[in-house]
Amino acid sequence: YSNQLSGEDITFRVWDSSECTEYGHVEEHFEFVNNAEHGLPIEPVTLTTTGAIVQRYDLPSGWTWLSMNLTPDDFSVNSVLNSLSSTPGQDIIKSQSTYSQFIEGLGWVGSLSELDNESMYLLRTAEADQLELVGEAVNPDSLDINVVEGWNWIGYLPQFITNTDNALGSLESITGDIVKSQFGFAQYVETVGWLGSLPYMNPKIGYMLRAENAGVLHYPLEDDGNVPTFAKQFFFP
Repeated sequence: YSNQLSGEDITFRVWDSSECTEYGHVEEHFEFVNNAEHGLPIEPVTLTTTGAIVQRYDLPSGWTWLSMNLTPDDFSVNSVLNSLSSTPGQDIIKSQSTYSQFIEGLGWVGSLSELDNESMYLLRTAEADQLELVGEAVNPDSLDINVVEGWNWIGYLPQFITNTDNALGSLESITGDIVKSQFGFAQYVETVGWLGSLPYMNPKIGYMLRAENAGVLHYPLEDDGNVPTFAKQFFFP
């Protein structure tokens, strides 16, 4: 139904229950026309998804550490954060070296104008909100993250949860290196691996990594099969 007889577009989304994935774009185009019909029970209309995934972030008031493992059509700050009901003068997003603030009538203004998959971001929202991102899934094999000596704000690229040893296995870590999320951390011990309250790394979360050796982080293409079911249930609402 609509409040006008014609002139509005109907949009669809496709839910894949086997993969627990929502797709955000459909190739077919339909204009709403009063009392129009498309398809029959014996000859239904086909809806074709483009593969763009819908991902949602439940944001509490205050700071959230996040990263993005989807690539939208437009990675500008104003486009990515468009779904938020931002509070002028209070909502802020910042990377390791730049930031932007939401300004009434202007949108997001500052030195941070474009986002990417490789970085972690700190987002402060004055009110609880939900961020919706639609984009193609990142192939971890196609992107590397350059790690410098000291602190690095890194994104998480895979579409799955994996343990911290597997996630950071491409780095030449030494005893004392640290990785932390907003609510947990792990420290590297040679011959043992990563120890602490951060046993797994997972999508949508941003991480801070302190490394003694510069290197290139190349995430694995699949988990190592050692992620328990309860962890999957906990991390994916």
